[in-house]
Amino acid sequence: MGSKYEQCFTDKGWSKCGRVVEEFESYYTSDNALCASECKRYGSYFTCTDTDGIVGKCSPLNNVTAKGVPCRIDHECGSYGYGYTWCYTDTSNNWEYCGKVIADCHPKRIKRAIEDDEEVCTVRDLGNRRELVLTAVTVPENNFRRPSIAQFSEASNLIATVTTGFCFPNNARTVTSSANIRLDMQGTHEHDGVRYLNVQLQLNQPRRGTPNSQDHSTTIAQILFPQDLDTTVFSRYIRRALITSMRSAYHRPPAKIKITMNRVERGYM
Repeated sequence: MGSKYEQCFTDKGWSKCGRVVEEFESYYTSDNALCASECKRYGSYFTCTDTDGIVGKCSPLNNVTAKGVPCRIDHECGSYGYGYTWCYTDTSNNWEYCGKVIADCHPKRIKRAIEDDEEVCTVRDLGNRRELVLTAVTVPENNFRRPSIAQFSEASNLIATVTTGFCFPNNARTVTSSANIRLDMQGTHEHDGVRYLNVQLQLNQPRRGTPNSQDHSTTIAQILFPQDLDTTVFSRYIRRALITSMRSAYHRPPAKIKITMNRVERGYM
């Protein structure tokens, strides 16, 4: 209708309205306090303000530290007898604070070998009458470079900038970047009548080795999502897909994450 704001029809005619953003995740600080604000990166740590007004460390995703570093694969984020939550980040027993994320769906460990695509997460957003499905599609080992801990942390910071005001272009180009990482829109493709954006996290460095070596690729994460996905409402799922794909590149096997969107009919329970 050409308006700069959302409109809907009520029994009194047209009126301004807002889009519904349902909360499917509860974030907790490393002190086990419920976050009342969004968990965002400030300086060296992801932090939030808890329900008592206290700022504490939190994690952008389960089993990722408050510095955006992956927890060791065999040591999940937990209290382990202490009054805070933490995890080891390497085999030298270096550790860092982390926060729990309680969600309607939890990221699954991507299997070493799967015959079909593996569903990672399904969220039914009844307020917007949409169902979002995140699916892991394993790719050859040499498609993704394994990021270092420093690269993982820097990329986590870049992913955190994908918020409600973020806009993805329809043409191939770099969308945003930091010192060593960039977020690229690589192009689009159509599948079953839906056009998808191909978005990848890339290292800002030249390719190395032969095409079949794991060091040849500079990709550390890849996601596909519908071109008409409203980032104002669903940016959190783009962030989740990016960091889930990057965790697969770090822990192996690597997988790209595809987001599909289905309409939920009225009366669905």
